Amino acid sequence: MLIRSAVFACMLLAAPAHVAQGITFVAKWGTPGSGPGQFQLPRAVAVDNTGNVYVVDVNNARVQKFTNDGVWLGMWGTFGTQDGQFDGPVGIAIDRAGFVYVLDSNNARVEKFTPDGAFLTKWGGIGECDGQFTQPVGLAVDADGFVYVCDTSNGRIQKFTSEGQFITKWGSWPDSCPPTNGDDVSMLPTSVAIEGNGNLLVTDTRNQRIWEFTPTGNMLTHWGTAGNGPGQFSYPDGVAVDGAGTIFVSEDVNDRVQMFMPGVAFVGSFGSQGAEDGNFTTPIGVAIDGQGHIFVADFGNNRIEKFVGGATTAAKRATLGEVKARFK
Repeated sequence: MLIRSAVFACMLLAAPAHVAQGITFVAKWGTPGSGPGQFQLPRAVAVDNTGNVYVVDVNNARVQKFTNDGVWLGMWGTFGTQDGQFDGPVGIAIDRAGFVYVLDSNNARVEKFTPDGAFLTKWGGIGECDGQFTQPVGLAVDADGFVYVCDTSNGRIQKFTSEGQFITKWGSWPDSCPPTNGDDVSMLPTSVAIEGNGNLLVTDTRNQRIWEFTPTGNMLTHWGTAGNGPGQFSYPDGVAVDGAGTIFVSEDVNDRVQMFMPGVAFVGSFGSQGAEDGNFTTPIGVAIDGQGHIFVADFGNNRIEKFVGGATTAAKRATLGEVKARFK
């Protein structure tokens, strides 16, 4: 599974501190462990319409639920293969009705729950053909309730109804399972986010880039090269989009979040390696609520960090001379 392990100490809520690029650190929560509010490798984060924050806690095989400010509300899941159990929960998404979808990677399936963790349904299984997965990592739900899964080791995206009925797929595939639609794209997809227009943004750790697709899998554009400069990536593992269309990409190895405006114009970045406020050690998941708060799953520090300000504010201040690059 695409998980890099590192565990460092972290503390609970702290006073705000200015970070960079118009971003302000607001709070953090989580310590290493298996108790309520503790984590053993939090990999992905999602926010519902009321602002509650859900985190997949990988090595504790569970989902934890918090208020927007990190107050613990509950949790569900244990290690196993039965309904409502997990073996490597690595992705999470929430639809408009509040239903929670968890990507259970080692069990090669998607599980669907109520907002409080009551099991509803599941789909998937290990394999290479339609509706099957091999080490899936990321997922997202669009405004119409369609579920998109990064079938990572099969190098493709699969699209389903909210109840798990297969619709289409695109990416790469074995000869035994030819495409049903979309473009033949060689990639290693690890996360997906839905733009306001319904198009998809997909992180690709094989090519160190971001892809943009239509909801049916037709490729629109891509940007990024390997490196640590503006618009370059080293394991881009998380992606999110705010209400203004600003794109946030978290990078495992560069320990930062980069920000882009629609049209792939680089705006800025925040974060650096470490355990202090606003630092990261292998940041992976990133999510944004309706108020523009940014939540980052700081995987190696076993915590969630919350920021405000965002790339939208920075971009409004930017002139053409301050926009550093455009990548396609």
